[in-house]
Amino acid sequence: MLMPLQVTLVQNYLIADALRIVNTYWAIILPGIFAPFGTFLIRQQLKGFPQDYFEAAQLDGATHFIYFTIVILPMAKPTIAALAILTFAEYWNLVDQAVVFIRETWREPLSVFLSRMSSGDAGIIFATAVFYLFPAIIIYLFGQKQMVQGIQLSGLKA
Repeated sequence: MLMPLQVTLVQNYLIADALRIVNTYWAIILPGIFAPFGTFLIRQQLKGFPQDYFEAAQLDGATHFIYFTIVILPMAKPTIAALAILTFAEYWNLVDQAVVFIRETWREPLSVFLSRMSSGDAGIIFATAVFYLFPAIIIYLFGQKQMVQGIQLSGLKA
């Protein structure tokens, strides 16, 4: 988790090349899905679950699958929402992976286009940056309550 993304870029490229997804958006999306931050955040939240819930579900005859879907998943929804929002924000601003994995200019994400607009009219650059921010702001506004609640729950100790 503490290593910068550039350290794992070569390994990610080799895996994407082996999966034949180098010139697709999946080469950027899959490393974000399997990032260690998600494991850490959800583990912290699951550590705070009281053991009494599991014992009560066992007494009622619930299987592990039912316990997961009925008890754990509803309680973990805020943390999953917070994880989704934070992962989206991190990978929405990603430039390095997109430059390496996407070869055609017309397929590059807006973050790469925005980073290449360093010279030119400042007004156009600022207008592009505003349009670039809209999806991140909309996702944050819709998930703000869940994000705050999910981060608060993941920091609790049993």
